[in-house]
Amino acid sequence: MVNHIARFHLPPSAGSPSNGDVQCATHVISPDTHFGEYQACVKAGVHVVTSLWVERSVMSGLHYIERYFSARSQDIFSGMVVAVTHMPAADKETLLASVMALGGQWREKMRADVTHVVLMKDLGPKYEYVKQNPQLGIRPLLPHWFKETLNLLHPVPMEPYLFPNPPMLEGKLTHISSDDANSVALAVPSADTHNGSAYELPKPSVAFMRGYTVAIDTQLLYSLSGGAFARLGQRLGEAGATLAKPRHEAAGGKADSSNGNLPESVIADWDSVDILVCQHRSGYDYSKASRLGKIVGTFVWLYQAFLSEQLSAPTQRLLHYPVPPVPVAGMERMVISISHYRGASREYLIRLITALGAQYTAKMSKENTHLVTASPEGRKYTAALQWNVSVVNHLWVERCYQRWKLLTVSHPNFTYFPDLPVLNSMVGDTDVRVDKLRAWVEAPQGDSIAESSDMDVLGDSDLGPAAGTGRREMSAPVDDESGEEMKSVVDS
Repeated sequence: MVNHIARFHLPPSAGSPSNGDVQCATHVISPDTHFGEYQACVKAGVHVVTSLWVERSVMSGLHYIERYFSARSQDIFSGMVVAVTHMPAADKETLLASVMALGGQWREKMRADVTHVVLMKDLGPKYEYVKQNPQLGIRPLLPHWFKETLNLLHPVPMEPYLFPNPPMLEGKLTHISSDDANSVALAVPSADTHNGSAYELPKPSVAFMRGYTVAIDTQLLYSLSGGAFARLGQRLGEAGATLAKPRHEAAGGKADSSNGNLPESVIADWDSVDILVCQHRSGYDYSKASRLGKIVGTFVWLYQAFLSEQLSAPTQRLLHYPVPPVPVAGMERMVISISHYRGASREYLIRLITALGAQYTAKMSKENTHLVTASPEGRKYTAALQWNVSVVNHLWVERCYQRWKLLTVSHPNFTYFPDLPVLNSMVGDTDVRVDKLRAWVEAPQGDSIAESSDMDVLGDSDLGPAAGTGRREMSAPVDDESGEEMKSVVDS
């Protein structure tokens, strides 16, 4: 997230002219894949690894294999080196095979590069090694963590499974620290912070956006009042940023849009723009900013940035990146209620549901098609079973949004509920698939800058059909029971 995104040279693809004496990147060090050039790195065969790859290689003096330090979120055990003790041979073999398949490594004996020891009791030589070498930072944990993570195909919080005295063995959990972090990271504006199409941003205490120039998408700009635009500029100025002035301001006011036709773009100087605030994955501004490698985020992302007073990649959270311009086909028939998700996590899920095009209901009746719950208990859950309402966890909502499809509820990841109440703290962990964004970006016609291959960070290959234009997979809605009076069930 550096100001004025740095460029690096990639190896030429087959048949491309050589770069001559220019040195090309062989590795990119990144905590994740949320940067514009990621897809180009994949095509060029450049390794995208986390900083752990550097640290471990330096510590050991060996060249570690890059695939075990992948920055992809799908490689959920990336960077982990696991040793196992006190487990039956068959269970041990299954666990280690799963670790290897999802980006991790294992060791038969304790070595300095081991990161996690899996055990059922705080006994034995391997546990003693962990206690005697605290400087190595090895984490002893129960195998239950791997079971829950594999059943969800998503890492669960590790805190309840760590020795000494893991709460999992006591069968209860009073608090998860990641719940506190979610209250800020998932914060969405409430009704009292909303003003037209913009949000009243909190007053920053530090200039955390110093040097950045922020532009507003043309379609969004014309939905703002003059006062909202001025207040937005004031807050950005207090954070150290500059709000780019649209072309029409040079003429002393807003351009006339009374005939319903908006100009293609009012952004005058793309070279100076670092950030584009945009609501939808459509239009000239979105396409051009994406191809030029600008930071593209929503007002929700900007609001969260002001709350935390730091910038993050918008693609790390589903609501922080522009939403597709049309709802998911079939979602208009879905009526969804929520249970056992609370606070910022609940509000985040409600936003996702409405953005998908489904209807959210606080109370549940026989008209509901889905119940999204963090725990298989409670009055809503009991009623859902009686009324043949589909019961899923939040991953179903997030994956539908991530893929922009109405996914079947029969996938085991969507109907699994961990033994401990950890799902609420996991809301928002699903990210935008950076490698799939190309399908949403259409090159602006006649735009030589956006179409030139040296500036198009998403790649210059032929684009597939834009997502949302073809047929989608979808599950049939659950039929309501007929002939009986509908009764609401209230649940937390």
